[in-house]
Amino acid sequence: RCDDGERAPALSRCCALLQIDDKIVDSRVVTEFFSCDLSVCHGACCVEGSSGAPLEAWEIEGLDVELPELLEMLPARNVQALRTGVAYRDGDGEWVTRLVDGCECAFSCNEGGVSLCGIEKAWREGVIAQTKPKSCSLYPIRVQRVGVMQRLSYHEWEVCAGARKKGLAERIKVYEFLRRPIEQYFGAEFYRQLEAAAAYLEGSGA
Repeated sequence: RCDDGERAPALSRCCALLQIDDKIVDSRVVTEFFSCDLSVCHGACCVEGSSGAPLEAWEIEGLDVELPELLEMLPARNVQALRTGVAYRDGDGEWVTRLVDGCECAFSCNEGGVSLCGIEKAWREGVIAQTKPKSCSLYPIRVQRVGVMQRLSYHEWEVCAGARKKGLAERIKVYEFLRRPIEQYFGAEFYRQLEAAAAYLEGSGA
């Protein structure tokens, strides 16, 4: 039980997983530290990797609609890549964002030597209504459907070493850094339960 008398989320110590309603959560989401540091990584997550960002069907539909506005803000080679479509199926059969030269997200743009999400930039400037992909907003959490459950895994990538260092220095946990997208996609109550899980684990020394 938690200090406030509420029941703590079910915890499986053997595999370090938390069960919160219909979600199986990697406990590192509430124990590890993370805070993006663009001064160190320069937005490497936008331009490195072998596959694009996972997309849901509604996101692909939205990007198709917003594409004309986005093309006005992106480099010529990215525009050329997007002429073939905003998404493709990767080796796992999953729909992901289009790539440039097999690694760089076609929706990325560069400002002052830092790679940024062109979708997010356009949204912040009021050019389009759609925000960046859910999978990007929630990173380093990755979401998978497992039967009737959703699994939220913690993904550790070497390009994010600076984020882990900054998070540790500032004492910001993964779930705290991602509060806005977590509440956006899973609700404020789920975030509150993550807070309870974090307090429980810290108190138990797990």
